[in-house]
Amino acid sequence: MASPPQSGLAAAPAGSRQQDLGEVLNGQLEEVSRRFEDVLAAGVKLEEDGEITLVLSDPSRAFDLAVALQEAVWPVRLCFSITAPGPEEAAELRKQAKAGLEKTGKGRAFHFQVQGKSKSELRLAQEAAGLHAAIVSEWTPTRAAAVRRYRLLKKQAEVAKEMGVSQQAISQMLVGARFRDLASTEDALRDWLTEPAAPGIWPLRRNRG
Repeated sequence: MASPPQSGLAAAPAGSRQQDLGEVLNGQLEEVSRRFEDVLAAGVKLEEDGEITLVLSDPSRAFDLAVALQEAVWPVRLCFSITAPGPEEAAELRKQAKAGLEKTGKGRAFHFQVQGKSKSELRLAQEAAGLHAAIVSEWTPTRAAAVRRYRLLKKQAEVAKEMGVSQQAISQMLVGARFRDLASTEDALRDWLTEPAAPGIWPLRRNRG
């Protein structure tokens, strides 16, 4: 019986690979891990160079986890490498994901290594993820707090009560944070990460007969 596909994820602070991501997270990694404990196949590993790697049993959640990590350390910017589906060995997945961090490129936030996807698909995914990261980088502290609490509580009224403001204020914060655009991008990338690779039909060849 074949093993289910897994996904590898690696993260590091953008522009400062020597910085220890464990220190940047400052205890928030535990909360993120709890939110995703049902799909963490091999747990979180803090690498010797300060980067972190994770192995997920559900490739579709890889981008969601990356988003959660970025929001946990905002306004520090992270770069990510996602590989899916990958080899069965967790160590190899971690290795491939770490290697992808070196390919994110200057100013870019994501690098995808997804089997069965064309180069154009991978580029589109990386650009979409990059736009997502750009929106997040422009948040204000109140917008960041509103988004983080809304993801956990799911209801604007509860977020408003916790933050001590009106529900209308929370609604305005979410609009300002472009939460609807972010959620739409997350849905699209989640689907893309798990949809089966379709056989190519291009380029069409003219019948010369």
